[in-house]
Amino acid sequence: MEAAVGVIMRVPGLFIIDYWWQHDRSKSFPHSVELGQILDCVIINLVLLHGFLLLLLPLRHVQALYSHFVSGVIIISCHAVSSVYIETESNRIENKEEDPYFLRRQLVTIGFHCFMGGLIAYLLKGPRLFIPPIVLVYALPVIACLGNLPINTLPFFHNFGTAVTGFNVFLYITYQIPTIVDCAKLAYLDAVTVTETFGLGRLFIILWNKLFVPTHFALFWLIEFFVKLIGTMYQMDRMAWSNEWYLIILTTISSICASPVTLVATSVSVSYLSFFILCSTRAYLQGYSAFFHDNPMHSGWTEGLTLMLLSFQTGLIEMKMRARMAVLTIILFIVLSSLLQSMLEIAEPVVLGR
Repeated sequence: MEAAVGVIMRVPGLFIIDYWWQHDRSKSFPHSVELGQILDCVIINLVLLHGFLLLLLPLRHVQALYSHFVSGVIIISCHAVSSVYIETESNRIENKEEDPYFLRRQLVTIGFHCFMGGLIAYLLKGPRLFIPPIVLVYALPVIACLGNLPINTLPFFHNFGTAVTGFNVFLYITYQIPTIVDCAKLAYLDAVTVTETFGLGRLFIILWNKLFVPTHFALFWLIEFFVKLIGTMYQMDRMAWSNEWYLIILTTISSICASPVTLVATSVSVSYLSFFILCSTRAYLQGYSAFFHDNPMHSGWTEGLTLMLLSFQTGLIEMKMRARMAVLTIILFIVLSSLLQSMLEIAEPVVLGR
């Protein structure tokens, strides 16, 4: 179970890296000294770093990253709910509408902020100073409304809550800086120790084993495939889907191969599919006991590496959609011939032995 949770929590890192490559790669360096562009570059690179951290950090640190991310979303949602609340109450007062559910709405809003504050306290388990802005400060407009204060004072309480929340977030970040520095120092010392003891090659192998986990890439590819396939199906009528389903699947696979990350994920998925086909062939000919027979030449990685090498050699990811689809079709035929050759190597001794 823990391994499955780890895979699910790390796969978004591949989505972040893939999105950066396809959309934000050219924005990683500022093209001018304007403050806005510099801040955009900093944010983009921090998001990219977050993607790599999801793949490299131990699972407990990945869980901490998700806790902070969810807490940030909660703070933004509390801010948005408070803004919508003020707008709703202002419109009600201006239109002089009678509201029989006034008290219920106030209690629900206060309960929402209290629940969100408690959820943040559970996720972060940090200093208690961080909790009051969500529990009390964003509830101040509601308390002011219950106290029959003028409606034009509600934005003041909302802005005051935003300022106090921002200040407390700053204090929390300051509180966490020593922990972050200690973790970075420990990781640096580990890297230096491995390099001095075993050399840079060993350090590269460790990083490679953390970044390249086949199950991560396979799950990433499956999610990408089904999302794009469903989007393609919604854009086409049922008749076209029933008559040209193979073209739709090929188009979907071609649209996925738009970055090195998705290309590696496609190669890994082809390897897993080839491995399953070869194992099924072996089990059909030799019995179920031979299903997991360990043979490196029939592990499916030959087909996956063939696809990846031919794709990089032909510049597949840089091609436009139609050219990519045509080239990928040819590459898949080559991969299929390699798979059939492996199946023949498995079947030939059995057939000749009979």
